[in-house]
Amino acid sequence: MNKTHPDKTHPYEWATSGPPLGIWRTALGTAGTVMGESIIFNNDGTGRLDTCSAMRGGESFELVWRHVAEGHLQIICLETGETGDDITDDMWETVFYMADWRASDLHPREPILRNRSREEFWHLSGPIQLVGRAEDRST
Repeated sequence: MNKTHPDKTHPYEWATSGPPLGIWRTALGTAGTVMGESIIFNNDGTGRLDTCSAMRGGESFELVWRHVAEGHLQIICLETGETGDDITDDMWETVFYMADWRASDLHPREPILRNRSREEFWHLSGPIQLVGRAEDRST
């Protein structure tokens, strides 16, 4: 149940109760036209982080992730040349996240995912919004 609007559920509740599968982009309003990040969570536990800024251009990083519990992910951003075989237990970064609402210069109220302790998601520059389906890698 949504605390702000008790009669409505949040459209991203599925992404906290289960894994947040899909393509997500930072919700930065009009600033997102010159900078921002996207993160992809595929159904096989892989993903990608893409960053873009006017100063540094674009960069991509492969990820591995796992959904531990409701609103609890663990993510590893792989270094160039690293594979799943290189993963050790101390490499996992824990992310506690939640579904929430925010206002931007583009929308008075938009759904987002964010860290429980601050507005950003993981190490990204802002909260994230779903923009598409991730590739199905179950076969």
